[in-house]
Amino acid sequence: MSNYAPSDEGSLPQPSSDSFWEVGNYKTTVKRMEDGYRLCNELMTMVKERCEIEKSYAKALKHWAKKWNKSVEEGPEYGTMASGWKSFCTEAERVHDLHMEVRDKLISDIQEEVATWQKENYKKLMMTGFKETKEADDAFRKAQKPWAKMLQRVNQSKKAYHTACRNEKTAINAENNGKKDTSISPDKVKALRERVEKCKAETTKTKDKYDKALQEINGYNAKYMEDMTLQFQKCQEFEEKRLQFFKQTLLNMHQCLDLSVEQRFPQIYTDLQQSIVKVESGQDLKWWAKNHGTEMGMNWPQFEEYNPELRAITKKSKKNVANEGITMTNITPLTENYQPNSYHHQQAQDSQNSSGSVDDYDDSKNPFAEDDNPTSKASSRPTSNTSNTAEWSDEDEANPFTNGGGGGGTGDAEVGVPVRALYDYEGQEDDELTFKAGDLLTKLEDEDEQGWCKGKFRGRFGLYPANYVEPV
Repeated sequence: MSNYAPSDEGSLPQPSSDSFWEVGNYKTTVKRMEDGYRLCNELMTMVKERCEIEKSYAKALKHWAKKWNKSVEEGPEYGTMASGWKSFCTEAERVHDLHMEVRDKLISDIQEEVATWQKENYKKLMMTGFKETKEADDAFRKAQKPWAKMLQRVNQSKKAYHTACRNEKTAINAENNGKKDTSISPDKVKALRERVEKCKAETTKTKDKYDKALQEINGYNAKYMEDMTLQFQKCQEFEEKRLQFFKQTLLNMHQCLDLSVEQRFPQIYTDLQQSIVKVESGQDLKWWAKNHGTEMGMNWPQFEEYNPELRAITKKSKKNVANEGITMTNITPLTENYQPNSYHHQQAQDSQNSSGSVDDYDDSKNPFAEDDNPTSKASSRPTSNTSNTAEWSDEDEANPFTNGGGGGGTGDAEVGVPVRALYDYEGQEDDELTFKAGDLLTKLEDEDEQGWCKGKFRGRFGLYPANYVEPV
């Protein structure tokens, strides 16, 4: 603790320069210790802000990947090129994970470590300040106090000597002027001479005192420097400890941020490049040709001989049809020579309207053009033949199920198995059927590996979920 009261500071000489050895200038070194505590806070703030940046960047990457992954899936891009687009979304998601790991490491390895070190090396006092800075300040005060008092005496004796010299010079000038002035009495001149002698004696006395003060302080300078240096070295050691800790902290922070040493980081872009290289324009064009172009199958119109050997469907009244829907009975060939699976016969029956022409064929609505099964490639019927509210009669030439003079019915409907819809279903694609619970459909093919069946409903061919119907 200090051996002199704070009030003594007012009587101490003010420093004439910014030298450490001047009285009170050690406070800059003490303040450096306090600054270390503040620098810990600033370092933690800097790390915290970087954590927020890493988090925001990772979050933006995640959002970007989700947005564009959905856009590619719902957009017109297809095939391997679509996979190429989506590979960048995968890259963004993986980089998101890395930057979130960087954020977590900055918090655990940097921010928390700095907070722990700060708490261990800066112990707060009850009122204000820190124990370490108060101890350093008290030690400097104690080491500087004797020298400061000596310096005070030196300054006082110097001031007294300079005053005596000034008074002596004034007295000498007065004596010289008195000798030249004839109006001044001899007694007055004698008094002036005595004053000069007295001032000279005072000058000699103050000079001796000034010299002794200087000798005293100069003799103590070595001790003063030793004591101050000892305490200064303690402060230097404390600061070195802080600097070394901060250096190691910055190195650790570098390790957290340096993704170039993270093995997963270059692998991300190796995988990204490989995904892009796998984009094959030829493969995509071939897929398009097979599913939407010239490699698709086609039911080309062919001549079909008229075949009246089909049994008519049971007719219902308009009221029953409107209320209950169309009910189909089992249709069987009347002769042994009739072959219901004949591809040409089915196409002829399906492609002819009541007048025997094929003008109503609409190839843009063909839902199964890519399949090899002829029964799935039938043309759509005229709308006048598909309404379940129309009046059906033997005289109605538009009825596709009559045997009368309209050029024959539709052979494809007779080769399937009748099934009843258990639930409502709204077709999602052009090649899917739409029906209500209770409607009767004709199943043309059994369920495939994806759970779909091919069938016919109200003159239209298409797909429907196999578990939406039951056998009649």
